[in-house]
Amino acid sequence: MAAVLDDLMITPPPPTLVQVVLPEPAANRTEPVATGDLSAWLAQVIQDDRDGYVLLSSAGQTMVVVYADGRLIEAAQTRGGELTGTRALHELLESDRGEWFAVNHPLAAGIARSLAGLFSPPASLSPLTLAGGSLGTVLDRLGREQFSGALRLTVTEGLAVIVLITDGRARASYSTDERILKTDLSDITFLAAFNDLSVAMHPAPVRDLGSALDAARLSEPPKANARDGRDAMIVESLLIEAFANLEYEISIAEIGNPSLEHLSLALAGAYGLLADAQIVIGRPSAERRPTDPLVAPFWNETQRQLDTNRLLTTFRRVGVPHVWWVSAKALIDVIQQRVVQQLGWLAESDPAAANTLAEAAEDIFQRAQALTGR
Repeated sequence: MAAVLDDLMITPPPPTLVQVVLPEPAANRTEPVATGDLSAWLAQVIQDDRDGYVLLSSAGQTMVVVYADGRLIEAAQTRGGELTGTRALHELLESDRGEWFAVNHPLAAGIARSLAGLFSPPASLSPLTLAGGSLGTVLDRLGREQFSGALRLTVTEGLAVIVLITDGRARASYSTDERILKTDLSDITFLAAFNDLSVAMHPAPVRDLGSALDAARLSEPPKANARDGRDAMIVESLLIEAFANLEYEISIAEIGNPSLEHLSLALAGAYGLLADAQIVIGRPSAERRPTDPLVAPFWNETQRQLDTNRLLTTFRRVGVPHVWWVSAKALIDVIQQRVVQQLGWLAESDPAAANTLAEAAEDIFQRAQALTGR
């Protein structure tokens, strides 16, 4: 096995990114917003409209903010970067750009959360290719599973139909060339008999970025001391997002056929969020180099963290199921070490929040370890 890995220790190709194309329903707000007023402006929009998305444009950059049920659930860069979640929101609210041009698109209840799934990786590692007539089978399965999210149906390169599904029921659809949100689902009928249809399922996010937005809206300007209340709330938000994403993936694995490959991907995503939290607290990582010989080569001593992109890419190319058990165990170990350090830092300024998160972390790690058979 080690020899196989040695042969594959090459720089992986960059991932193939799918550009997210959003529908264009009628806008009810179109106006410039100063960066300093942005958090309060967003909070008011979310309170008034409850479901929808905001498109924010500035020189060289475009951001999308999605809100559902009166809460901010997703933020993403669609031009000028690839950040999503808390990282994208932090970049937006801490930007030194003087002004953003904002366009708000309200949506019907339930649709916005499904739409936000497009900014998350698909549930399957690669899209499924369907023969003619089998789309109905997929929709029936999603109905039984009460799936919520976005179904991306790629017809040809550059042309796809997005179906927005809530609790297993198709609510609306639009095509990437027209971007008109339809509720009659005529696009699905047209595609039902289409041959070689590529399908990707993007689950709706479970994250809630509302606390991060509240922190930015209510906090004072940043202080010279890095460990102020605002930084504590940013770290808390990143931990909550990491735990929520993990809890969602673990719950799916517990009720179905556990996939250690999917679990490894979820753990790697959480590890990335915690890397951002580590930057905020301004302390070197306390985690130790993994001892497993299959994982140790992916350790970056300078950054004192695992290179998860290279690890996952290499393990996927190896194609041996055992490596996913190894990667899941290693990721659980390094994440636990990082969480312990970050909760210790958070406890210095907010002991109650740190204790609550510590209890959640203990439950999540126990369940994750159970899936690996430890």
